[in-house]
This record gives sequence, structure tokens and C-alpha cells, in this order.
Amino acid sequence: MEGNVIDNAMNMLGDMYPPLKYYGLYTADELIEIVDPKPGLYIVYSLNSWETFTTRIGHWTSCHLIKTYNGDMKFEYYDPLAIQPYVLNENIDKFIARNFTLYTHCKYPVQSSESVACGYFVLSYCYLSTVKHLSLEEIMTYFSRYDYQANENFVRRLCYQIFYLL
Repeated sequence: MEGNVIDNAMNMLGDMYPPLKYYGLYTADELIEIVDPKPGLYIVYSLNSWETFTTRIGHWTSCHLIKTYNGDMKFEYYDPLAIQPYVLNENIDKFIARNFTLYTHCKYPVQSSESVACGYFVLSYCYLSTVKHLSLEEIMTYFSRYDYQANENFVRRLCYQIFYLL
């Protein structure tokens, strides 16, 4: 999915649900430059460490910064492939280490490594976490650990219903 499609969908979601704080699309290299991160959503595009110059397709993930009841910042890192930040891109890992002590991430993949639907997964996560107020752990219960095609069908249907994306 192209970045402009994700950006347009997130801006549309922000118009529909004004409390949503969406700060835009970032590469992993740009994310590390954010000095004072604010609560809200940051969509991150990065090249996987195993991609070669000729096979660059990249990968979408989401960073959701949540202010807790006691004022601390919690960092939810959503990667449908469940690739840890230090494996995917060291700048994401450095951003987390520099800014957050409360951190959670996907414990298991919900997307096939052959799938190119990470944008749909990320948009679905953004909708469920901000509009439905579900935690990452609650969102993960919507997905099968083994039936990646069912998971992809779910996020594509959800994106079609919410964002009119096929």
C-alpha cells in the first residue's frame, strides 16, 4: 500500500474521530529525529534488514504513544509480522530506548511473510486502538495465530468498511 493512501485514510479517520492524534508517516530514520514525542499515532515505514537493494518493498508498522493514568507514556509497537524493532531497524529500537520505559509489542505474527498487506493491518490497528479504545493485547485476540489468510481477509474487510479501501 502506498504511503499517500495510508496518510489519506488516517486523516479521514482523524476527521471522523477528532480526539484521534495522528502525527503522520515517518521513515525509521525520521522517527529517531523526533525529540519530544507526543501521545498519538505515528506510522513508520522501514526497509527490513534482510532486504537487498533489488528487493526493496519495505514494511509498515505503527507506534502508538499512550499517556497512562499516572502521566507516564506507554509505547505500543504494532508490527503484524511481529518483528522486534531491534531486528527490523535499529533507529526504531533507539527511539523506544531513548523515550520510553513502558513498552509493548506483538508477541506473534498475524500476517504471512509472503503477504504485502501490512498497510491494511496497520490501518486496522490504528482504528481499533484509537476509535474502539482497545489495547494491543485486546486487538491481538481478533487474529488467529495460524490462519494468516483469515487475518488478511479481516483487515481488508475492516479497511473497506471504514476507509472504503479494497
